[in-house]
Amino acid sequence: MIEPIKPPLCCLVLDFFLHGDLPHNEWHTVWHGALGNTLSHVAPSLFTLLYGEGENSTRLYSLVPPLPNYPRLRVTLLGDACHAGLDITEIIKAMGRQGLRGQDRHRFTIDWAQYGSSDPMPYYYGQVDEMIGAPEAHRITREFFNYDMGQRNNLRFSTITPLILKEDNGVMAGPPSFSGLVRRLLGRISQVAHATGAALPYDDGQQRDWERQSASVVLVNQKVKKMSFSRQSKRTEQPMAFSGWEGVLDYAGPVGAFYSLFKLGENLQLGGCTAFGFGAFQTFWGKLRLEGRGTDPVWSSSSVQC
Repeated sequence: MIEPIKPPLCCLVLDFFLHGDLPHNEWHTVWHGALGNTLSHVAPSLFTLLYGEGENSTRLYSLVPPLPNYPRLRVTLLGDACHAGLDITEIIKAMGRQGLRGQDRHRFTIDWAQYGSSDPMPYYYGQVDEMIGAPEAHRITREFFNYDMGQRNNLRFSTITPLILKEDNGVMAGPPSFSGLVRRLLGRISQVAHATGAALPYDDGQQRDWERQSASVVLVNQKVKKMSFSRQSKRTEQPMAFSGWEGVLDYAGPVGAFYSLFKLGENLQLGGCTAFGFGAFQTFWGKLRLEGRGTDPVWSSSSVQC
């Protein structure tokens, strides 16, 4: 029996630049809760598509809340949800008008919105011109991974929001090795592909190459701290506690071949609770010079931010 050809992995990244009363505390409950509440009232079919059937189901979206170190709201739509870019934009506008907590609390407006993963990202919405165009999703195929950063020998992995990684049925006690980070990125991509019915954008040979090369990259510096959070589940009405860590990790070795993998990971986010805003990170690539044991890394002018 011939298996049907699966569609490519689909990803639509939307960045909203907001103005107003934005909450910086309890972001891990406020944005997820307000989005779900607005969707359930205004677009119930889209709510069902994005929020799935249970707490542990793979969501067809992730988000990054606006924070002092990240001045925009990012919503990444996956699979069939990629067609809902304009609908989500209208939902974000409605959330701003009514306030994130109701009763006019945390009201905001969208100054402008962009889409895609290129730099600069194209505009598709402006407060004056309203909708300028329709955001276009990016389809991830094997050609996506053809780009190689070449002789870059250092990678800085910097969290935007805390990262929740599990190990042996518990939260990982400390930062992962580079090979562990690569395995989790591959696992995240596989998880999204399975949930959306998409084809993996790489073959077994490419995965083995990444796993083999990742063993040559080592963690040379870290500055991280553990974070704890709690929230009340609206589905079960039970309190939920979880923890993660945030900070900066510096890896040294032949990292150039992993550029596209980490670039995709920045859009998908990593670890648990990505729909609540966790697992957002950015990467910096370059030649790292450590001036002495225990000192901060010094980055050369050849560093490139994804």
